[in-house]
Amino acid sequence: MAASDVIKREYKGLVDGLIDQLERAAYGEARTTVQAILRLRPDDKAALDAQEFLEAQMVPWPIGREAACFTGHKAWVNCLAVTPDGCRALSGSGGDISEGGLSDGRDRSIRIWDIAGGKEVGRLKKHSSRVTCVASSPTLPQVVSGSQGGTIILWDTSKGEVLRTLQRRKTGVHCLAFSPDGERILSGGQDELLRLWSAATGQRLCRLAGHSGPVTSVAFLPDGVGALSGSSDRSVRRWDLEKGAELGCLAGPEAAVLSLAVSRNGRFALSGNSDNALCQWDLADGRLRRRLLGHSNIVNSVAIARDGRRVLSASADKTVRLWDAESGQEICRLLGHTDTVTSVTFALDDKFALSGGMDKTVRLWQLP
Repeated sequence: MAASDVIKREYKGLVDGLIDQLERAAYGEARTTVQAILRLRPDDKAALDAQEFLEAQMVPWPIGREAACFTGHKAWVNCLAVTPDGCRALSGSGGDISEGGLSDGRDRSIRIWDIAGGKEVGRLKKHSSRVTCVASSPTLPQVVSGSQGGTIILWDTSKGEVLRTLQRRKTGVHCLAFSPDGERILSGGQDELLRLWSAATGQRLCRLAGHSGPVTSVAFLPDGVGALSGSSDRSVRRWDLEKGAELGCLAGPEAAVLSLAVSRNGRFALSGNSDNALCQWDLADGRLRRRLLGHSNIVNSVAIARDGRRVLSASADKTVRLWDAESGQEICRLLGHTDTVTSVTFALDDKFALSGGMDKTVRLWQLP
């Protein structure tokens, strides 16, 4: 081991502490500037948002414990899903640019992990381009995956076999979701459209138009009739899937929507956005309940615990954060990824979190 590596290892805690001090000093200076602006313009929205963000950064926060790190992917981990029993995880991979600056085609797989055992127990390989999204059926041992090349594949995970291909197109698929009864699949992609599919036959049931930008995220409502979609056009739209009709947009957000989640009781929805914030909506009236601030870069993925009390977010700032859904306060940060965190989900009875990132790892975290 090189001497520099020994020094880095031995003094990692000290270096991290110094970096934290420097960051806090910078936040303190920024807070002083924002306070001066607010004295002159008390209602300045940008300054008020900046103040809320900076105050969140200045408050001491606990750090969650990394329980395991799953390695094996040869390219970025772009998406994650967990089986209904919460015991197995699926991670989809593939990168655009390798470390050497060349196209990285070494890994276009979906890997299946035994979460508690920390081992890879299966691998699904059929996509010919980057795997961008994956969703697990709530009722059957099935997984659906989408790719940058435009294919949607339904898999039997018990056999590791392809059941059927739902779509073969040239426009990328960005998001997928199973209906609560597992009978339908909703997809969204680069062509600004949503498509509803029959999981049993692979037939397209309807096509939904309305977004003016790529569809980045989709989520069913608990009744299985309604759905939400988020887009880079800065909107979250609500749909009636039986009628194939748009019901309207939720209030806000102010930036591109990168991820969506809906609570199991259907009371609220959560989005991760390109302005580094999370938005939380009351689904009874569609009003924006609050914005959760603290991330210093875009929020790529969000998840809601089954009881709806806590939420997770993953960001390009290399952190995963746990929040209190009722107060909007940050509970803890999960630090360990060395590059952008692309995806996050709850696991193992919501006592743990799983995250995947551009550092090619899937990490398991014990939550407080």
